[in-house]
Amino acid sequence: MAVVAMISSYRDLLDGFVARHTWMLYPPGLSRLCDLPDLVASGAPRPLLVWYGERDEILPLSGMRRAHAMIAAHYRRAPAGYTGVFADAGHRFGLVAQERVFGWLARHLKADGGTAWP
Repeated sequence: MAVVAMISSYRDLLDGFVARHTWMLYPPGLSRLCDLPDLVASGAPRPLLVWYGERDEILPLSGMRRAHAMIAAHYRRAPAGYTGVFADAGHRFGLVAQERVFGWLARHLKADGGTAWP
C-alpha cells in the first residue's frame, strides 16, 4: 500500500489544520479507537510506503514526523516493510513522487506474485 500526502497524527491536525481537510479524514468515532498512523500501519508487516511533503500546506510537519515515528513503531519487527519518504514538496502528487511511488508499487506487487506494469 502507498499513501501520498495524507498522513499526520490527529493531535497535530487539531492545532489549526482541521478546517483545511475533507470530512473523510475524520471518520466518526475513529479517534476514540486509534490515530490515522495506527490505521495505516494496521497491515504491518505488509509493505507500506508513505510519502510526506515537508512543505505541505494542509498537513503539519510535526504531525507527519509523529506519524512516521508511530508507523515505524508498528513495523519494528519488520522494519524493511515500511518506507517513509520525506520530500521537499508540498501537498501534491508530482512527477518525482509518482516515479518513486509507482516504482515502489511495481517492485512490491511483482514480489507478491503480480506482474510489473509495462
